[in-house]
Amino acid sequence: MRQSHLILSNAAIMWATQALQIIPPLILVPYLIHSIGESGYGVYVLVWSLVMSIDQLETSLQSGVVKYSAGFLAQGRIDKVNKVVSSSFVFSILLAIVACAGTLVLAVFYNDPSRQINSALVVVGVMILFIVPLTPYIAVIQSRQRYYVGAIAVTISRYISLAAVLIWFRLVNPSIEALIIIMAVILFLSRLVQVPFAYRLVYGLRNDPSLSNRKDFRLIATFGSSIVLASLCLVINSTGVQWLMDMLASTTFVAHLAIMLMPGLLMSTIIGAVTITVMPATSAYEATGNQRMLQEMLIRGTRYTSILVLAGLFAASLLMKNLLLVWIGSDYVFLTPYALALFASNSLMHTSSISHHMLKGTGKLRAVVGIYFLGLVIVP
Repeated sequence: MRQSHLILSNAAIMWATQALQIIPPLILVPYLIHSIGESGYGVYVLVWSLVMSIDQLETSLQSGVVKYSAGFLAQGRIDKVNKVVSSSFVFSILLAIVACAGTLVLAVFYNDPSRQINSALVVVGVMILFIVPLTPYIAVIQSRQRYYVGAIAVTISRYISLAAVLIWFRLVNPSIEALIIIMAVILFLSRLVQVPFAYRLVYGLRNDPSLSNRKDFRLIATFGSSIVLASLCLVINSTGVQWLMDMLASTTFVAHLAIMLMPGLLMSTIIGAVTITVMPATSAYEATGNQRMLQEMLIRGTRYTSILVLAGLFAASLLMKNLLLVWIGSDYVFLTPYALALFASNSLMHTSSISHHMLKGTGKLRAVVGIYFLGLVIVP
């Protein structure tokens, strides 16, 4: 399949899945606010943001698998792919143990009089042990530029999560612990079902810890650690702020902040559907020395991304107030100007999304970390 067709097919399927993914949160957020209260929803936002941050950092560490597997697959070196995947799997298990231990320590010492956050963190710590080691398989799928496999799995899982939460809350009892368990279990299942696709997309794929070696382990750790530094900037800018606001303000304020951030996250997802395949594509073109395609991808990608951003900003300026009114009610319309400001800044940041992924694909990691640290930590 031609690269342009592959990018467009990924974008088309992912846009369709994202349109479908909008519906569960639209139903779930107001339902949770009314069933467990603003404070309870704020607790959920805090704990689940931690899960997503750990997941994001692990995915960043595994970006080395995406880069090097894409290059080796372009050269037909399946033996090297297997070594990278096996080393990554061992790396993931070690990281899962460390992340689980850290989460459990946080659960013991976090000061929450209601103990809701503490018990939810225990659940998260246990689920990390099962979720994180599946990341290398996801990375293999991404190295083949089949990102839509994950998008479809996530879309289905969100509807299952919505149904499970509604049924449990109606038949048993609304609780933060039940909500976190349901969401974590279904997240694990959405990862697990992608494993067979990885083996189908890459003929001869093997995950054998005995193939792991120090060289490939160091290769993944070095590349991934640099991407983690960039992802840490995102964590500090989003998840870190939410936990800070919990300490300085309240979980109710955290709930309001999550509502304000959601439109911007939606724009990020839309832009990501276009730009997400650029990193493995860049690695493949670099491995085969195709500089002309690299230049063309940068120019066209930046142009189309900018058009999407401008269209999104125009639509948001007209519809944001009405969307909040319909979505969660008149009590939250006062958040409109803040949500619009955050949406605009997030959207403008993503005009450089193509460049960001291409820098990662070519291994220019110092530039990526420097830009993220300046733009997401120093300036804010």
